[in-house]
Amino acid sequence: MAYLQDVRARGLQGGPKKLELPKEVASSEASIKRGKEMFEAIECHKCHGTEGRGDGPSRPELKDEWGQPIAPANLTKRWNFRGGRSRTEIATRLANGVLGTPMPAFLERWRKPEDIWHLTNYIVSLGPDSPQPATLVTVAR
Repeated sequence: MAYLQDVRARGLQGGPKKLELPKEVASSEASIKRGKEMFEAIECHKCHGTEGRGDGPSRPELKDEWGQPIAPANLTKRWNFRGGRSRTEIATRLANGVLGTPMPAFLERWRKPEDIWHLTNYIVSLGPDSPQPATLVTVAR
């Protein structure tokens, strides 16, 4: 109980600050192209790889805030994303980053805040929303 009182005394009560995302941009070929440009410009490929599979050259060096190795998200498998796979959830993580991981917040770094939606549209285009059934392989003795 003393810990909770200490947190309250420091003014940290209340939930996280509400994030105001820029006006949503619908997915289109032009938006996805702009998103791919952003992916390269802000060097997402260093961690997530050029195809978004989580196999970038920085992968072996990535550590969480406790110094433990951490793998970047495979962007082609949105069903595994921390915090959800919807467009709004992805845009929110791009804007805020992911606490405890090397994933930085980007919203205030961009000159055009709507680029978050272009990058989101590109990420959504990299793979399906849910796992697809695999081909069944029958093995005989």
